Amino acid sequence: MKIIGLDLSFRTILYIIIIISFIVLIISRGSFVIRKFKNKRISFIVTTLILMVILYLFFYLNYIDISVILAIYLPIWIIGVIATLLGKVVFANVTIIFAGIGLISEYLVHTFNKSHPNMSGAFLNSLILLVGLILGVVLQILSNRKYTS
Repeated sequence: MKIIGLDLSFRTILYIIIIISFIVLIISRGSFVIRKFKNKRISFIVTTLILMVILYLFFYLNYIDISVILAIYLPIWIIGVIATLLGKVVFANVTIIFAGIGLISEYLVHTFNKSHPNMSGAFLNSLILLVGLILGVVLQILSNRKYTS
């Protein structure tokens, strides 16, 4: 896969994402993030690794290719990184977890509809991503209220 003139393999992109996750952990220990988010930052790295395993599995099964990962799942992960840097780790974790659940559910729907292919799996994945974003926002608001009161 050529990206900005670079020939990057799927494995190289995975390594880059994992390295950036650890850099986020190191940077987020700075003064702009409250110390009580330490365990949640580690959970962000764990959810990132789980998503990477799911993406690699479906890439290995030839269900998705690198263009789908770069177009859909990389922006979701970048949103999670930015949210983690801003201290909104609950939102980031829920969004990334629902991205993985959405991909698994899309694959299962496509597997069950093998004889009659349609777009229901993709619509289900989009719905799960939307629910994950909304639930992430709600849980982050509830988490912020818990810490402030």
